[in-house]
Amino acid sequence: MNIPEKIERFIASHLAGALYTSATPDQRRAALTMAEHDVLCHTGNAVDKESELFAAAVGEQAIYLLLNCNRLMTPAREIVSETVEGAGSVTYASGEFRGFFSPRALELCNALKTGKIALQRG
Repeated sequence: MNIPEKIERFIASHLAGALYTSATPDQRRAALTMAEHDVLCHTGNAVDKESELFAAAVGEQAIYLLLNCNRLMTPAREIVSETVEGAGSVTYASGEFRGFFSPRALELCNALKTGKIALQRG
């Protein structure tokens, strides 16, 4: 089994896998390309690209990129404000963009580098 098949198998079993499969072929290809580059930036080129962990890290990052595609284009915080006449105005940050890398993919990258998996399930 080659690495694209391993990634596809990981994505097929992922909770958000339907998001990936519903994306256009161009979006899927771009997400996988970006995800592989992102993972290699965290692990280095010497990582075992045939491993299940590598496939999982790339798959996880690809899904994260698709989930956050709109925020990647404009990585600013989303701002909501309201004004009440006579009382003033208030501005809230409705959510903070946490970065360009999936926390789960980052843990998988760390496992690739150290050989220890730190992901915990409750």
